[in-house]
Amino acid sequence: MNAEVLISAAVILITIIIATYVMNRYRADRGKRKAGKKSTGQEKKYMIKAPDILKAGLPCGCFAGLTNIIFILSQVYDWKYVGQIDEIIFFMICFSTFTGFMLLGIILACYGYIWKIEFDESGIIYRSALGVTKRFRLEDITRYTEKRRRKYKFYQGDKRLFQYETDAMGDVYELPILLKRLGITGEELIPSDRDHCIVEPMAVQKALPILGAIGYGVFLIILIVSGDGKLWMYLLLGGVFLSTIYYTGSYLCDKTEVKDKIYRKEFLKKTRSVEFSQITDVKEYKSKADKEYLIINIKDGKPIKIRKHNENINILMDRLNDERKHFASYGKKKTHL
Repeated sequence: MNAEVLISAAVILITIIIATYVMNRYRADRGKRKAGKKSTGQEKKYMIKAPDILKAGLPCGCFAGLTNIIFILSQVYDWKYVGQIDEIIFFMICFSTFTGFMLLGIILACYGYIWKIEFDESGIIYRSALGVTKRFRLEDITRYTEKRRRKYKFYQGDKRLFQYETDAMGDVYELPILLKRLGITGEELIPSDRDHCIVEPMAVQKALPILGAIGYGVFLIILIVSGDGKLWMYLLLGGVFLSTIYYTGSYLCDKTEVKDKIYRKEFLKKTRSVEFSQITDVKEYKSKADKEYLIINIKDGKPIKIRKHNENINILMDRLNDERKHFASYGKKKTHL
């Protein structure tokens, strides 16, 4: 077995050992801190932590970092079984990609292991992903905003104190309850009620096509810079890249606003406005690819097709149920919701 393979295997093994050691050490230290807080009576009643899945960023970041080191060493020492890169642009693209994944893993790990909020009636202890701890009183919060009941931002006047997502673990809804007792209610940033709501894909649904477009774009640039690709490779990768761009635009521009009418906006299409009296039928549809949609049939017009798993879809369906008596076909045939 050659030296390059041995070094690569050793680096991967060291990555796993380091990640396992750090995680075990953190758990042990966390147990000691928790015991210390209990003994001093400083532990708060409620706690909010980042999802455990973010802790996977540690081994992923270590792996990406050490892979970057292997890549650099292979180019500096001209390893036999690793292709050498002559173009500086191609080298920088590879280096930047590995470095980006490393930094992303480190950031996610910092949130997974360090970020935390502890609170009760006596006050709030907020610890950032960098380990900086801040203390607040409940009275310091003068207002807070909520975005579709998925993200809370807390302010003292116009100064933002801290924020968190409801996807976090722990007592995510207890702090708004405590503030409500003080007469502070949430300010809704994006309408999410029956009279006015916006139905659009969730943030994670928008992020995945964007990441895919970036990934395929990087590979396409690498293929073009290297100049080693065949025509069919360019056509295939270019087609996949353009398809990903289209789906990215489709998710980013997918927006349905419901007020006195239904206003539908789609990628590369003009905004449509539909009266409830123009609706003839509403039904659910599942495609062969197991994608679910809400189909709103329009009299003398093209049906409105909305992704079933968009945010606020339940509010839209409730509103449609309330408006059934205004449908053009009401009383003539059964309307399926």
